[in-house]
Amino acid sequence: MITGEDIALAARGWVGTPFRHQGRGPGGIDCIGLVARVARDLALVDGDVIDAIERRHSGYGTEPSGGRLQRLLDDYMLPVAPADRQIGDVALMRFVREPQHVAILDRDGGRWLIIHAYQRVGACVRHGLDRAWAARIVRLYRFRGID
Repeated sequence: MITGEDIALAARGWVGTPFRHQGRGPGGIDCIGLVARVARDLALVDGDVIDAIERRHSGYGTEPSGGRLQRLLDDYMLPVAPADRQIGDVALMRFVREPQHVAILDRDGGRWLIIHAYQRVGACVRHGLDRAWAARIVRLYRFRGID
């Protein structure tokens, strides 16, 4: 059985990969591309589901609109209460208006971290989940079947 630690470990393997809008591979990756690749690499969901996720999330321009990203996660993942968060969960985040970014939760000792492909940095990064980043979280999700 796959654990949240397995998910975080797989995501750590993408750290340093260049950011590329709608990227899905080693040459460049975006935030939902990271989640989709981790899911595909660990066979967390059927490949057809990942293909559907990538198709539904592609073509939105520079940012999702109309709650599209949240509906996508609602359809394919389980919502998690903030008090029940665990390593490997996916955080849906808002920067301005609508949720438009995702990150995978990680830990280092007692400190929460996030792993995400971040356009402003130009790469997939792993860093602390400080107050500013935590305030952006709109909802948490877990892959189905993860303990």
